[in-house]
Amino acid sequence: MNLAILSVLVAVGAVVVLGVEVRIVEPVLYVHVGKSAGGTIRAFLQSLHVKYKKFHLHDGAVPLSELELFRTLIVAMRDPTERVISGYNWNKNHIPRHFNRHSFDPLFQCSPSARDFCNCFLSQNRSGCCRTVREGLRRGAPFGHISVGLETYFADILDSLKAGKWPGQILAVNAEHLQEDLTRLANIVGENSPTALPCIRCDYQTKTINQPTEAGRAALRRHLELETNEYDIYNFIENHSVL
Repeated sequence: MNLAILSVLVAVGAVVVLGVEVRIVEPVLYVHVGKSAGGTIRAFLQSLHVKYKKFHLHDGAVPLSELELFRTLIVAMRDPTERVISGYNWNKNHIPRHFNRHSFDPLFQCSPSARDFCNCFLSQNRSGCCRTVREGLRRGAPFGHISVGLETYFADILDSLKAGKWPGQILAVNAEHLQEDLTRLANIVGENSPTALPCIRCDYQTKTINQPTEAGRAALRRHLELETNEYDIYNFIENHSVL
């Protein structure tokens, strides 16, 4: 990092976690992984007046040259299986204007519900509709949040992070324990956490109709573990988060 960039970095608060001082250095690089409570996290960062640059959906992979400009990386996290199912529900009920709605037609014709979607991973059939569903989890597939997971954002920086070449700190904010993580984040910044978190974009249809069976969820998880890098990246970030 050159001195011109270094001179604009600002430390904001600090706490000690397991004997290690955790300090947010602004500006922050914020990776907003879709369907991981990222809108709530973004609103929370804004309420704390934390300056950040966001990567989300159409921004694609974070370049290594971009990562090197920052010393704090905040990642919106969620169990990959639950994130994909949530992505299905979101896309099924609320396709934003910047998506080509017709690109989703093959997926929704093959799997009209989240249960049907997961049941394709129970089947040994890898052709026809089940092929469409399976390939929908590939990086670069045209199915919005279903296709754009951790692997998309971290493709160009994961090796550097794993090798310990980046000197910054990772703060993973996990939707599975959101209130707890945001309370810690607020403590680092030196602010109190609100008792009620905002619910961002909760105005779409019920997510309880025709939801996956436990067997379908387990089959989707196995596919993500064996056929993608989603859990590998998820576990790495969780294990290296200082939050």
